[in-house]
Amino acid sequence: MYSRAVRRKTGRCHRKRSPRWRDAAFSAPSSADPARLARDESFWFEVQQAFTVDRSLINLNNGGVSPSPAIVQEAMKRSLDYSNTAPTYSMWRILEPQREGVRQRLAHAFGCDAEEIAVTRNASESLQICQLGFDLEPGDEVLTTDQDYPRMITTFQQRERREGIVLKRFPIPVPAEDPKEIVRLFEERITPRTRLILMCHMINLTGQILPVKQVVAMARRKGIPVIVDGAHAFAHFDFTHDDLDCDYYASSLHKWLFAPHGTGLAASPRCRSRGCRRWRWATGSGRSTGSSRRPSCTSSSKGCASHPASTPRSRSWTASAMPWSAPSASGSPPEPRLQFSRGCNSASYSISMMTGAWSDGVNPSRFFR
Repeated sequence: MYSRAVRRKTGRCHRKRSPRWRDAAFSAPSSADPARLARDESFWFEVQQAFTVDRSLINLNNGGVSPSPAIVQEAMKRSLDYSNTAPTYSMWRILEPQREGVRQRLAHAFGCDAEEIAVTRNASESLQICQLGFDLEPGDEVLTTDQDYPRMITTFQQRERREGIVLKRFPIPVPAEDPKEIVRLFEERITPRTRLILMCHMINLTGQILPVKQVVAMARRKGIPVIVDGAHAFAHFDFTHDDLDCDYYASSLHKWLFAPHGTGLAASPRCRSRGCRRWRWATGSGRSTGSSRRPSCTSSSKGCASHPASTPRSRSWTASAMPWSAPSASGSPPEPRLQFSRGCNSASYSISMMTGAWSDGVNPSRFFR
């Protein structure tokens, strides 16, 4: 197995071999018997050599933050060294534009447009952008289960104390073997005041995969958007957005994708079915220009009725509220809008978003989840 062509000074071209662990991974047939492959020590030895983990420790938790393979660490070190050679040139003009290529490949893997993807620092940051961005009134209800991630629960509990919204949690069976039962449990707890649903794609406590697409379809009939916590799902098993059809999706890339620590994903791909983009994520250097952008929309220069009229310019955002759209002719609940203000860097974003959290007893988001 070869990775890339390397041209020597002589002008001849030769192939540089990939690391042995990659050869082993690619040589393992996809249809191989899992039980047999699990006992194949030669295969797992090559995989083991890809990582630089401490052999004196037995780490049973690779879900929170996975060790990056050596090849990822080496790439990060090269980029850091190169950015310090002449930052205004090597970092801003050479390395920084390469983020767009990363975003495009992530979008391809998730099955959506690159304009519908944002690279964040972790799943929690991605989810809190949505959770704190919806304009909820006192008495409005958010529906979720008792097995969702604690930080996402405390984020809504913070809004309960500050704004008077109502967080409704309910138990789901363990194991949850009947998708129809999960949909029923969500549906029977929806009331006229339900404005938002938060659900896990894969529950971190048990590894249970929930029927996201069925819940989304049910909620969409009632005009309720669904935020999906995919922190442990992306790259853990095969799926694309078409398998979910959700409104908002968030994940951490430093878990099962083995990406550099402190990388996450936020996506809002549903707009494809309406012929327009819900958010136009920033594609520039991240520096503010003093102006905002309107979304690209095939149906109207001002966007469509379900999408915000202004979108972020910089690469980091603080969540701010926009009014609810008008109720539909069928009388279904209005769809909330999101808006993000521009002009804050990555550090000030997390500080401004969580201002006052300490007094409310909610810790700011950690760097890795």
